[in-house]
Amino acid sequence: MTLFENNKQWLNEAGYKYYCFISYPNTKSKSLIKIIDRLREDIFDYLAQSIDNPELFIDKKNIKGGDKWAQSISENLCRSVAMLAVVTELYYDTNHKWCGWEWKNMFELSNKRLPDKNFYTIIPILIRKCDDLPSAIKEIQLYDISGPITSSKKYYQTNDYHRMISKIGEQIINIAKCLVDNNAIADCEDFELIQKSAFIHIEPYKQRQPRYKVG
Repeated sequence: MTLFENNKQWLNEAGYKYYCFISYPNTKSKSLIKIIDRLREDIFDYLAQSIDNPELFIDKKNIKGGDKWAQSISENLCRSVAMLAVVTELYYDTNHKWCGWEWKNMFELSNKRLPDKNFYTIIPILIRKCDDLPSAIKEIQLYDISGPITSSKKYYQTNDYHRMISKIGEQIINIAKCLVDNNAIADCEDFELIQKSAFIHIEPYKQRQPRYKVG
């Protein structure tokens, strides 16, 4: 699937800057951060095969609440074509409310921009098996790469992993095309951040160090 030059130009003029906003829980787990960085690198590489410099947004400063965080999330989330949600138990833990805020706001943007589609501009990717996912996550098509990640230190070289990266890349491009077809301008000047989590009924998860095999 290819995004034509006129589509790219339209997205830029419509206020979009990023093809993907990467939403993930703030964590001290070095192995989790490595996995997130790997995902960002591989998705960028896939998109770059047909899109010139496809910018992805990932916040490495871990801004926690307050005006600076609200301003950052409001601008960068609104200007993103899609959101990749890196899901572990911590993602929907109430102690990590900014993840729930990001999900809530992108969900609302999705309904506004693509109201007639049977998919959303949120792409959840499960990297750790979770006992009871929130209904907000389960109702959206989810990519489960927990198997490849736990099966090998070089999971990123497996066919299963590459197939999922290709599917995620194709979904981002498809969302971009649908935004163009639907004349869905970003309209970020009027975007007001909803400071409410999509996971408000979830009990806090007792944090423990995730066990991943990474290279």
